[in-house]
Amino acid sequence: DKGQSRKLVRQVIMKNHESLPIGEFAIGTNTTAYAMGRKYGIVDRLPILIVEKMGPHFAVGDTCYSWAEDFPMYNPDGKEMVARENEVSALRRENVSAAYFSCHTDITIPYDELESIAACLKEGERKEIEGLLIILNTVGGDVEAGLAIAELLSTMKTPTASLVLGGGHSIGVPLAVSCRKSFIVPSATMTVHPVRLNGLVLGVPQTLSYIKKMQDRIVNFVETNSKISAEDFRSLMMKTGELIMDVGTVLDGDGAVQSGLIDELGGLSNALEFLNKTIEEENAECSGQ
Repeated sequence: DKGQSRKLVRQVIMKNHESLPIGEFAIGTNTTAYAMGRKYGIVDRLPILIVEKMGPHFAVGDTCYSWAEDFPMYNPDGKEMVARENEVSALRRENVSAAYFSCHTDITIPYDELESIAACLKEGERKEIEGLLIILNTVGGDVEAGLAIAELLSTMKTPTASLVLGGGHSIGVPLAVSCRKSFIVPSATMTVHPVRLNGLVLGVPQTLSYIKKMQDRIVNFVETNSKISAEDFRSLMMKTGELIMDVGTVLDGDGAVQSGLIDELGGLSNALEFLNKTIEEENAECSGQ
């Protein structure tokens, strides 16, 4: 009964509000926990605060920092959490009653339940996305965010392909190998280097342990989703004498393929050809042809 379902959503999720802002959104930050839970079959034994971020996760209502947006907060690596408000909670400076709703409902979609991705057009039409092409030209960025997106891509059932243009450096490497098939143009480059930390760094053993764990996550992911071994990838990561101000390796398109990091040399037409062929094969299989 659609009427009863809508009523239940209004009561349980919307808390009887006509509309609510998005108070939280995460692609899936606990990728290590997700991989561990699947490997050892212990997802049902993990704390709910861990499990709830093991996939695309969002919340409707107030933000996680409601009533505390103006107080600085920091991650374990010393980086300040700067995204503490949205356009609705920002209204607290003018009208507090319009900024807060006294509710926060969490919703998580497990990676394994992402059957498909669809785009909703202006007219309300739902258009299924049959294939996804990721075009990369990045110098890198936040490790947690990049690895979360890579984990999401690697577990999608929708056919995916990646194409490295210009550069696929740093955390761009896991993103490049996360799809079913990866391509790189001959002139593109990829920099493989150890994990770095910015901001306040404490010179204690726990910091070194944190860096090692983060690095292991990246190495394990790349090994699982490409043809390069963990040993060879670490060797590229720790190579000295190639980068003036850093440790690591720069690979051109051919070098990335020869090392097993990327599947094939190619451009846009090659990536689209792979996607179209894969989509046709899967559609034929589904229809029993």
